[in-house]
Amino acid sequence: MKNIIGCLLLVLGFSGWGQAQHLLKGTVRDAQTNEALPFVSILINEGPNGTTSDINGKFEVKSKEKLRQLTFSYLGYELLHLQLSDSVNQPLALKMKPQANNLREVVIRAGYNPAHRIIKRATANRKNNDPAQLPEFTYRVYTKTVITYDIKEAEKDTFKLVEVKPILTAEDSSKLEMEAYFAKHYLFLTESIADHAFIKPNLDKETVLATRVSGLKNPTFALLSTDSKNFSVYQDMVTFFGKSYLGPLSEGSTRKYDFQLEDTTYHHGDTVFIISYQPLPGKNFEGLKGQLHISSDGWAVANIIAQSAEESNQSVRLQQHYEKIGQTWFPVQVHTDYDFKTLLNHGHKPVAYSRSYYTQINLKPELKRREFKAVTIKMQDDAARKTDAFWNQHRPDSLSFQERNTYHKLDSLGREFKMDARFRLFEALYSKKVPFGPVSVDLDRIYRLNRYERFRLGLGLHTNERVSRFFTLGGYAGYGVKDKAWKYGGDLAFNLYRPSGLKLTLTHSEDIAESGGTILPFYNAPLLGNNLRHLVIRNMDKVTHQSVFLSARVLKYMDVQAGLLEEHKRPTNGYAYEVSKDNFRTDFRFTEAVVGFRYAFREQLMEMFNNLIPMGTNYPIVWFQYRQGLDELMNGQFAYHKYSARVEKNLKHKALGTTSLVLAGGLAKGNIPYPNLFNGNGAEERKLHLYTSEGFQTMLPEEFLSDRYAALYVRHNFASLLYKSKNFSPKLAVVTNVGFGSLKAPEKHRNIAFKTMEKGFYESGLLVNDLVKMNFSSLGLGAFYRYGAYQLPAFEDNLSLKLVIGFTL
Repeated sequence: MKNIIGCLLLVLGFSGWGQAQHLLKGTVRDAQTNEALPFVSILINEGPNGTTSDINGKFEVKSKEKLRQLTFSYLGYELLHLQLSDSVNQPLALKMKPQANNLREVVIRAGYNPAHRIIKRATANRKNNDPAQLPEFTYRVYTKTVITYDIKEAEKDTFKLVEVKPILTAEDSSKLEMEAYFAKHYLFLTESIADHAFIKPNLDKETVLATRVSGLKNPTFALLSTDSKNFSVYQDMVTFFGKSYLGPLSEGSTRKYDFQLEDTTYHHGDTVFIISYQPLPGKNFEGLKGQLHISSDGWAVANIIAQSAEESNQSVRLQQHYEKIGQTWFPVQVHTDYDFKTLLNHGHKPVAYSRSYYTQINLKPELKRREFKAVTIKMQDDAARKTDAFWNQHRPDSLSFQERNTYHKLDSLGREFKMDARFRLFEALYSKKVPFGPVSVDLDRIYRLNRYERFRLGLGLHTNERVSRFFTLGGYAGYGVKDKAWKYGGDLAFNLYRPSGLKLTLTHSEDIAESGGTILPFYNAPLLGNNLRHLVIRNMDKVTHQSVFLSARVLKYMDVQAGLLEEHKRPTNGYAYEVSKDNFRTDFRFTEAVVGFRYAFREQLMEMFNNLIPMGTNYPIVWFQYRQGLDELMNGQFAYHKYSARVEKNLKHKALGTTSLVLAGGLAKGNIPYPNLFNGNGAEERKLHLYTSEGFQTMLPEEFLSDRYAALYVRHNFASLLYKSKNFSPKLAVVTNVGFGSLKAPEKHRNIAFKTMEKGFYESGLLVNDLVKMNFSSLGLGAFYRYGAYQLPAFEDNLSLKLVIGFTL
């Protein structure tokens, strides 16, 4: 065996010497911005052989014949011809000039478009080349993210400023200081290393091995390549940073996109076709624009550049590079650039970029399904404490001068200003709690708005993990301006078993609650959400509440809750209920046994910021709750059974937008007064013309009453599909809501006016969103019309005009 190996080495060695190769390395950049140019076509000598630069603009040219000339071509740039001599210095540092007129025109062709043949072949081979179709795989990914200010034009401006203004203003000095600082430092820098595992169709697991954040000693998060990882050019509907676009390789894409064959190059004996794409004129759909580099080897995508075709104040540009691993094309590098055009500081815009590199790719790892849990992204306990040797081993390249300066400067500032404690404020976006030493302030207790109180100002505090990881103790108090009353409460929670989220919670409160409202388990609204129905509620009950609940996550995708509660409810609108003939009550005591769940099949969770953050699912989300009223336990006066359910699902349509479906229903059987029945879920308020997202937009909140009901809420968002121009791109949506209900013995409910919905309540509306767009919010207009059996006599009473407020983070 030893002799055989020796002979093989000799043969291979002599073979290599007999076919000595000429090697040339270098980098190609933009002559104006100095940015690396990815996927530049490089023709060797007179052709046909060639190569391309990688995602970092680096290239390596190998040739059996002597290198005499290289020709560099790139869309939007002038051709670069490089004559080579025997004494060329390596590595080369080349720069390409952008074309003076870089406006791309759509070419109207009389005959067949040659790019269509290539696109159709790539589309036909999607299943063979899509990594998501592999049975399983694993890889390690290194990700670096930088946030800074774009000061590329600063040098020219600075010299002009010094020549014209020998005496600088305070603003000029501040601008110069800013430019000098960001020439040597970044605003923010973070790195992460993670192991990723996948089993078809959608079992994912990502373990963060290391994370480093400038200015923080113990970060509780890692910026991963999650958004770019989810990007797949082979899907009909491409998910691009939280938004769906029609993919350039989707079925029939040649009828939607303008494809142009820009260049052809040769790489390792295969032809690579460079094709630009953008939506065809007059085709209103959510589309992308960029470049596709398609290899004749399997008609697979070797490189892609993509960004939204729609102009906006924030833009994202993605570059993805594939290499062949065995017989399979797999992404190995991903670059993402973010551009914030409106957040200017001294004339400079903030920019961000993320770079991800995939290594240790294994396409046959023999994974076990039982190894995949509901929490798909999890940090190792020592992720923030990895050594420099570990980082140096996994970085694809050493840190640059600016990156080293950034860590040194921001880490020292972080220690001085205790940035770890300050950064915990970001956790409040998810937990709604801001830590101050051993206690945390509950953000959702500081203020509340509704028609009954008008405005509530208060404070809520809870102990945090600095006191104990096993329990939390908290309370709150608030004062309503309109009703001039205090509300308060307290709770004690025990974390019995953290891996499954097993928790025991005891609660007592003196507060108010919507009469006839529905509260489902684990239905939590974000701090800044689009559900504004709480602003229009005025029919409230004063409630004394005490309860004990046990909650846990079971069956991987299900959260379960069970408990016992006692409530004393006092309606504030004069309502009376006939419990027996001529026997009326105006306050009510309830004892209930409660069980409920939330089920989200294949929902992925991310463990970040000391919280579990849902990452969504493509399947319906289901909520269910059962309440049994007990009339012989703890002062309970009413015996009944009450069921409530809700199902939500978003449907993405190819080139037609997104449909949002919500199906809700309830059934209450027994002797039950108004406070524990179902109101109509109305959201109309004549003095506050606001679209609330949730509920019926032309129905008053207390207009209907039911002991059984079903409601369907349908919203189809066309986005900018119906109308789009360069400077004005409103997003249109149509809405239809339908509800049915009934009520046994309505005569028992006195001193309050209401209707029942046996004949069906109908309304439809049109929303025009994003008429005014700001950085993280938008304004629009809506109009809804009420029709059917419960249509009002006057036309104007059925019509409701709404202001639409949107929030995005």
